[in-house]
Amino acid sequence: MTGAFYSDDAVNEVISEAHPTGTWVDPHDIAKSVVFLLNAPRGVRGVDLAVDNGVMANSIPDFADTTKIKAVTEEPCCGKEA
Repeated sequence: MTGAFYSDDAVNEVISEAHPTGTWVDPHDIAKSVVFLLNAPRGVRGVDLAVDNGVMANSIPDFADTTKIKAVTEEPCCGKEA
């Protein structure tokens, strides 16, 4: 169903920019992750495995964003004094 997206340069550019690596998630990486989870060590339970080229990790605000966050939220958790 998404095969046409891979060949459309405009769509590919937009989607690729959403990934910190600048590329689509490789379907083989998803398959390898499934194989790992099907054969995971016995101690591995309740794991969320994001196969997203770092999108989720990149969405976490870093220290440079705290000023913007404080201005919007005024929350002490973001560094503004209580």
